[in-house]
Amino acid sequence: MEDCLGEACGLFGAYDYGGGEIFSSLYWGMISQNHRGHQSYGFVSYDDGFHSESGLGLLPVSDEGPDEGPEELEGSIGIGHVRYATSEERGRLDIQPYIDRTENYKIAIGYNGNLVNNKELRGVGKEI
Repeated sequence: MEDCLGEACGLFGAYDYGGGEIFSSLYWGMISQNHRGHQSYGFVSYDDGFHSESGLGLLPVSDEGPDEGPEELEGSIGIGHVRYATSEERGRLDIQPYIDRTENYKIAIGYNGNLVNNKELRGVGKEI
């Protein structure tokens, strides 16, 4: 599948206003976009801290869906990402969403494309 014509990455976010677990919503949202990213998949949720789960290749599909998410993916808010590589980078370090932290904040981000000015953008976060 690596050499076939691909799509752009897929990104999905979910929030449960009642505070319930969102992994099932994230899972089905990402399954509907699985065709968009064959290189990797990843999830990040938040519940008193960030939790993540990821893997290389397509997101595994279950006919019954997830009864429960992985224990480490607790939380009522989260994002999921499937990656279609636009560059040769296809390893574990390129799996999204990314979690980054500085002295003052922590953020999870998934995106479609290449951040070619990432060094300049690091300074912007410090100014905010």
